[in-house]
Amino acid sequence: MSSSACAPWGGRSRTSRSRSAGTGSRGMTRPPDLAASGLGSFFVSDEGFLIGEHTMGFNSSERPVLYAFCGLPGAGKTIVAKELEKSTGAVRLNVDEWVAALGVDFFDFEFRRKLEVRLYEHGLTLLKLGYSIILEDGFWSRDERDRHREVAHKLGAAIQMHYFDVPFAELWRRLEIRNASGTPGAVPITKELLTKSWSIFQRPDEAELALFDSFIIHT
Repeated sequence: MSSSACAPWGGRSRTSRSRSAGTGSRGMTRPPDLAASGLGSFFVSDEGFLIGEHTMGFNSSERPVLYAFCGLPGAGKTIVAKELEKSTGAVRLNVDEWVAALGVDFFDFEFRRKLEVRLYEHGLTLLKLGYSIILEDGFWSRDERDRHREVAHKLGAAIQMHYFDVPFAELWRRLEIRNASGTPGAVPITKELLTKSWSIFQRPDEAELALFDSFIIHT
């Protein structure tokens, strides 16, 4: 998918430092700093996404895939998830949309937690049956990401991490627009809440991202 299709608000993948590198397989560009890291094979796709692929038997044609999204509110997760849903046929699971559809307060955290557990259990059932799923609800902590990766592999599924590395100012710009528009299913986020979220968000580094079967960085 093109970066313009995924991010009409001007989002891009972080690829500028690798544009002049040599060409790798599949007609993609190999960033030399990552290729030499020993962490796996890294490419820049024609669409402009930085992609890392590793030798853990990843083959989406044979294994179901858990597409995991890591990023803060306003990063563009739902836009990318909907495009991925269309292009792959994976089942998209979004807690905020379910909360809105059920008419529950977005900040009823007890209900949200129960719903998150039920949707995750449903997602695991789909993986066991061979269906790919998209979980777009943040994955803010390293422990959470590690657990989901381990569970996916135990079920025989691959896991692709989508990391949204967006500056604070850009996140808030997008959220101001979203808050004013009243987009259905979107949680209204204040600047204070975004600031708190920013402070506790545990960003994955390149070593962690290399643990996944593949990953894409969106900026």
